[in-house]
Amino acid sequence: MKNKLWKIYFWIFAIVIGFSYITGFLLYGSNALGLRVVLLDMVISLPSFFIFYAFIFNKEVFKQPYLRIYTALFLIWEVVANLVVFPVTFHMSLLVTLPDLILYLPEYIAIVLYSFKDKRVV
Repeated sequence: MKNKLWKIYFWIFAIVIGFSYITGFLLYGSNALGLRVVLLDMVISLPSFFIFYAFIFNKEVFKQPYLRIYTALFLIWEVVANLVVFPVTFHMSLLVTLPDLILYLPEYIAIVLYSFKDKRVV
């Protein structure tokens, strides 16, 4: 049952992420700075989606040492982006960006669990 819930969340999350990037490109595509921020976020965040997929579907996508480094940098980026970069660049309120962090929380948990798991235990 737990695995099914993760899979359902994953596909809903994939749709939400897809729509958010499409919306970002449509809304901020004419703004050079906005477009750069959306592209930077996409480049930084895309590997996390594959790691999230690997966690749910029991796949290996990256080697363990790289995962740990990426996970730390990704989580730092997510906090800085949602609390500083997006509000300043897109004139968003923290009331808009904080729910994003909550929505992404299961992904963050899955990525940390996957990146820092001990291969000997599995």
